[in-house]
Parts: sequence; C-alpha cells; structure tokens
Amino acid sequence: MTYEEGTIIHGTHLASDLIPAFMRELPADHKLRREYEEHGYNEAEADELVCELIDALDELAPEGLYFGPLEGDGSDYGFWRVPTWT
Repeated sequence: MTYEEGTIIHGTHLASDLIPAFMRELPADHKLRREYEEHGYNEAEADELVCELIDALDELAPEGLYFGPLEGDGSDYGFWRVPTWT
C-alpha cells in the first residue's frame, strides 16, 4: 500500500466514523484489520481502537510523513508532512 500526504477523513471525532476509515487504510494482512473483520469491536473498546489505529497508521507512514490530525484542524485526519523547525 502506498500512502500519500492528504486527508483520510474530515469533520468528525466519532469512533464509528473514524474506525472504518482508518481500517480501509491498513494493509489487508495487518493484525488490527484481521481482528476487526473477524470480531468487530464493541463501544467500550472504540476509543482504544482509534488510538491503536492511529499508532498503526503512523508506523506505516512514509519517511517525512506522520498519520494523525492536521495541525490547526483536529478533525482532519490523514498523512501529513512532519513539521521542520528551523
């Protein structure tokens, strides 16, 4: 899977919106995606799963990019350039 800079999902913080959008970005053989497809998730686990997905996608981000909310717009999740401080 190739990841490029840009929005994955925008305008929501609801786990019920974020989880499917983030799952689509994981490779088919990723552990979290396989578990989700086999077992789903329950509401009590939703926030923890969102955090796990953000971490997993951040680990998959190409060099120079991170996965998470866009600085200045916390509801715009995607792959973004790592800020450089000069």
